[in-house]
Amino acid sequence: MNEENSTGTVNIPILQFESRHECGNLRKAIQVRIFEYDLVLNSDIGSTRHHQWFYFEIHNMVADFPYRFNIINCEKSCSSFTQGMQPLLYSAHDALTNGTGWQRCGKRICYYKNNFVRKATEDTGRASAAQNMYTLTFTICFPHSHDTCYIAYHYPYSYSSLQAHLLEVQHLHGINAVLRRQTLCTSLGGNPVDLLTITQFPPPHNKTTLNSMNDREYVVLSAVYTRASLTLVGL
Repeated sequence: MNEENSTGTVNIPILQFESRHECGNLRKAIQVRIFEYDLVLNSDIGSTRHHQWFYFEIHNMVADFPYRFNIINCEKSCSSFTQGMQPLLYSAHDALTNGTGWQRCGKRICYYKNNFVRKATEDTGRASAAQNMYTLTFTICFPHSHDTCYIAYHYPYSYSSLQAHLLEVQHLHGINAVLRRQTLCTSLGGNPVDLLTITQFPPPHNKTTLNSMNDREYVVLSAVYTRASLTLVGL
């Protein structure tokens, strides 16, 4: 494919997409114009619904050209993208050369209802009504040619990141006096779900102080999405 610009004919290769990495959820990419792609997201594990979060990898780009991406199967009727939010971009080149991490990016951002309608289905035993789908569209100029870039809805927080953080916390001096780590259950993906108990634990073999724990109030904190996970990391 060729694209004419002020310097003559420039060969524009087709972008290569990848989402077979942790947290990746891109199902399909369709080139509709030289610099425009329609994207379809996978649903959450164990469900046929919940398409909003996105995280995928891109190769084979040419720097400083405006690429337009249309995510066409979003579910929410409203989005923070209508209020100034931008997608996140991670450049492997920038990370290796100057340590730059995730950065907000994107122009001409728009979120709107499209012509696609999801049929009514049975999802995990519950009836789901027919639903209109929405499109998130944005334009990105990549900083480097033939880079490896990642685009995400929000700062990714993977299961591996969680396990690395918990391992780091467990090695803190004196942490055993206030923290217990147990396996609550196993996720649909087969990963252990950790249960952390944070309190001032009494000395062992002290029945009086052990019994006093039964009178303590419990506060349960659960982080499902990345923003909530990152918030709990900072507590």
